[in-house]
Amino acid sequence: MQPTDRQRGRKPEIQVALWADLQRLERSGQTLDQMAGWLLVTHGIKASRPTMSRTMAKVREHAPCPPEPLPELEPATDDDELRAMRRHFRAEMRAAPSARDRQGAARLVLAVMAEQRAQRESQPPPPAPTATREPPLTMEQEAELVRRQLSKAAL
Repeated sequence: MQPTDRQRGRKPEIQVALWADLQRLERSGQTLDQMAGWLLVTHGIKASRPTMSRTMAKVREHAPCPPEPLPELEPATDDDELRAMRRHFRAEMRAAPSARDRQGAARLVLAVMAEQRAQRESQPPPPAPTATREPPLTMEQEAELVRRQLSKAAL
């Protein structure tokens, strides 16, 4: 492994202050040779292809990544939070180093379970499915239905 420029006591050929410009040039589609030409013309820095390649690798490594867009989520409900707490305390219960810590986590898991049970019991039961009833028939409609049935039976 060769010593770096700083270890040799030299300044790096391409200053960090120029990295933003180099990044902009690379993103606009410039090649390494074109960027080296730009450095020579604009700043009087003569850089070889390997130097440009190393510098651009450093630029890419230190460039901030654009944040990924987060999905649109609904706010967490009490039930979601209780579920997350229960999962956390169970993992803590299994990984705790001492019996006392495991016992404390187990108590918390039981408390969360009791809270979930109380929430379920306090909710009113869902309404029973009712059969869809047709509106009552008028006397004329009922008479017509009876006539149709009788005419079918006569055939």
